[in-house]
Amino acid sequence: QPDVFNILGVYFTQSGLYDAAYEAFDSTLELNETHQYAERNRGIALYYGGRYDLAVRDLLKHYSDNENDSYRALWLYLAEREKEGSEQATQALRDRYQASDKQDWGWQLARLYLNDISEQAFFNEVMNSSMDNLQLAERLCEGYFYLAKSYQAQGDLGSAVALYKLAMAGNVYDFVEHRYSMLELSRIAQQLSQ
Repeated sequence: QPDVFNILGVYFTQSGLYDAAYEAFDSTLELNETHQYAERNRGIALYYGGRYDLAVRDLLKHYSDNENDSYRALWLYLAEREKEGSEQATQALRDRYQASDKQDWGWQLARLYLNDISEQAFFNEVMNSSMDNLQLAERLCEGYFYLAKSYQAQGDLGSAVALYKLAMAGNVYDFVEHRYSMLELSRIAQQLSQ
């Protein structure tokens, strides 16, 4: 049952048990080599485990399977930013954005990272384009999470903490952005305690 191992891997990642997460995702992919969520989730676990070369490898493969999926491009950007630096990662994200069909709403998040849209304009877009409260909560969860990652990379941990808390406030439990906000908060707390 590959889905069981995939879910276990996500829980292990959330708990900071990265070796166990890698094994769970490997088991998923041994049982179903085309399980794309396990591929993405293993890349994310590798990212959080500080194994950026392997994270980029997995996330690049995952992105190549659907180059119009903005979230694949965003996670790849985050891993590349750690591996190669901000300037190269930003240029790669810009190239991916330009090559995409731009149909996926998540490309607005990429535009935020590329400074093609201000935070105010981004949140106005969220408010104006959400069709109902559920979609609004989902988009705010994503927006707060990715914006928090940006502030965290700039060293503004106070803003990052506030945004991670907001990402969790909408209770969008199924989204990776909600799941990993708590992990990010734990990592910041650990960083500050050192």
